[in-house]
Amino acid sequence: ATKLTAGMGRPSHAYTYYPSPWNLLDNFVFEGEIEFHTNDAAYDKANIVFRTTGRFGANDGYQLYLNDDGAYSVSYASKGNLFDLIPLQSTAALKRGYAKNRFRIVALDSLFELYWNDQFVATFHDERFERGTVGMMVSAGVWASFDNFKVWEIRRKK
Repeated sequence: ATKLTAGMGRPSHAYTYYPSPWNLLDNFVFEGEIEFHTNDAAYDKANIVFRTTGRFGANDGYQLYLNDDGAYSVSYASKGNLFDLIPLQSTAALKRGYAKNRFRIVALDSLFELYWNDQFVATFHDERFERGTVGMMVSAGVWASFDNFKVWEIRRKK
């Protein structure tokens, strides 16, 4: 399990990105669990990042955002700025509060599929980033556990 905590005398963000060979993923499935824990934040929020390149804070890549109120969004980051691909919206597929949620991201070329708790939630197309790493990130005042990760490459038949 990876426990990330930020704020309250800690850094304003906490993050972990996977090293080689997971830093050059193009077509992949990335899945795992996330669980928020009690803290002083108004609401908990976290990001799952993928096809990310560069240093944290100045990176380029995709971010799947979620919060403990059952909402998610998808953005792409470019030079530290975020731009919406899927605007913030609620879904019944996300358990609210401090319940464990299972995520799955499927990336195949420019097509992405998102699943929460084994339910298909959304798809989007974007060609900005061909490969990069995967990881997790939380903001100030948040305590979240990420667990049971699986990452595998999608191999095409020749």
